Amino acid sequence: MARRTLEFQSLSEAAAEVRQLQQLGCEPQGGWTFGQICRHLAEFLQASMHGFPPVPEWEQYRELGPKFLVRVLEGKQMRTGFPLPEAHQPPQDTAADDWSDRLCQLLAEAEHFQGPPPPHPVFGPMSLDQWRRLQYVHLAHHLSFLCPQEGSSAS
Repeated sequence: MARRTLEFQSLSEAAAEVRQLQQLGCEPQGGWTFGQICRHLAEFLQASMHGFPPVPEWEQYRELGPKFLVRVLEGKQMRTGFPLPEAHQPPQDTAADDWSDRLCQLLAEAEHFQGPPPPHPVFGPMSLDQWRRLQYVHLAHHLSFLCPQEGSSAS
């Protein structure tokens, strides 16, 4: 089974995808479980609305960050394997139901987020439109690694 191709036009679409994967079950196609992916996405979404913790390991990318952002938003894709610092890696035993519920709560909050978004540790400052588009790409990137279990009819 290969990764899926996903593209979201709203945060509510992403929440529906998470709920569907939660209900039907899914097979991870990468190195993270459903719980780890939901936790990563929830923590990123929370920080993207309320402020990121310092990430010294990413300082090396800051100069090129705005160019990376343009590439991500124009191509509607993220590079696989971007190095996430060890301290920010979700634990293997992350509870899927807890974190998928938390992610959906944050997605509902983010639907009404009016900004301004805090500066991203790599991409820097961005407009609210850029912030929303980045969420769509980031969510689609990670959720594409989760394939509905055989016999299900998820997108």
